[in-house]
Amino acid sequence: MTFEFKKIARKALVASVVAGAVLAVVPAVGASTASANEIGCTDPNFVHFYWHTSTGVYGTSCYANKSYNRVNNVWADRVDTGNNNINIVDVNGTFEYIPQHTFRTWNAGQEMHVQAIDIL
Repeated sequence: MTFEFKKIARKALVASVVAGAVLAVVPAVGASTASANEIGCTDPNFVHFYWHTSTGVYGTSCYANKSYNRVNNVWADRVDTGNNNINIVDVNGTFEYIPQHTFRTWNAGQEMHVQAIDIL
């Protein structure tokens, strides 16, 4: 190998390692940011969101602080807004405003297919 070829090969290797490192870090940062406001359900002032999936998994997620929280397209069973005004965003982009200190329940077969909870 010539000296010039080795120099070019070394630069290409360094560039590919740096690019790989950047690609590895970017999804991790995005994932942590998306769920930064999901918290334990220990305070009645938090938003309590009761949901289920199409496969029959049920859960509760709680949120605090003004934020837009993606919930991965689950079905809403009920929500307690605590001391927060919220919009529940449907997968079609429509939303339902629910004021603070409200407990909202959806009847079976009429649940919202939720994309996000937006705390205003």
